[in-house]
Amino acid sequence: MRRLRHTLLALALGLGALAGMAPAAEPLAAPAAVTAPAPRLLAGPDLYAQVLPAIGFIRSEYDEATGTGTGWVVDRESRLMVTNHHVVHHLGRRANQIRVCFPVRDEQNEIIAEAAHYRRTVLKSGIKARVVFTSPERDLALLQLDRLPQGTNALPLAATSIRPGEAVASVGNPARSEACWVFNSGTVRQIYRRTFRANKQNIAARMVETQQPIASGDSGSPMLNFKGEVVGVISSTKEDAPLFNYGIDLTELRAFLEQAGTGDQASAPDRTDSENSGRGDKYGSRPRSFSGIARAADGND
Repeated sequence: MRRLRHTLLALALGLGALAGMAPAAEPLAAPAAVTAPAPRLLAGPDLYAQVLPAIGFIRSEYDEATGTGTGWVVDRESRLMVTNHHVVHHLGRRANQIRVCFPVRDEQNEIIAEAAHYRRTVLKSGIKARVVFTSPERDLALLQLDRLPQGTNALPLAATSIRPGEAVASVGNPARSEACWVFNSGTVRQIYRRTFRANKQNIAARMVETQQPIASGDSGSPMLNFKGEVVGVISSTKEDAPLFNYGIDLTELRAFLEQAGTGDQASAPDRTDSENSGRGDKYGSRPRSFSGIARAADGND
């Protein structure tokens, strides 16, 4: 018993000594990385109001035909607008005259949305534009306008391409609608490279496939994420499959703007699209700040 008491006493003294010891210092956790807040996602009405001043209604005139489409301002200082190649070319020939209208407000400061108003006034009040660079293969064209209305803004390009499953929106001028500046939205189905031929134009580009309700006249509209950034350019649809619609991907748009800035591979403006497949065509002299377009397109300056 005496030996057991001595053992228990020694154990109690040992535990008391352990209790009196200071706890070992714990390793410090690495500080959390500080990141900038993500841009706020806009509700549909806010997105529409933000991008609307940058979007134009395009009328292209040919010898025996007239076409309409959509474009958007990419560089406000240089008055540069992006649209589709096929909006300003028809069956391999460039439009004789291009005019652009921007949204007009009435006395109550409401947007005049009736398409008849713009079709009736475009020849008188539409702003003259000229093609300064185009790529049939990417189905992209760059216009320079004589002037821009007060309050017009440029749309910024997104930092990265859109992904399948993400929501996109656009504002365009569908020919079958009785309205202009029509908003629509949808979901990205997939991004991949397509090669096809339409109206004597060979197209081979990385494209965004969506199920947006796209129609003739929407061509050239900006494809937008819900931060108000451009992720592509609305380009084409399948007549027999209304939920299969396509936009030129952001990577193609950036490459096009960089090529336009250098003026590489310029050729005569009267060549047909089939002859120019895969090349970029430059028309006339470049604007003074043309070489900075790709950088200027990253913001609204």
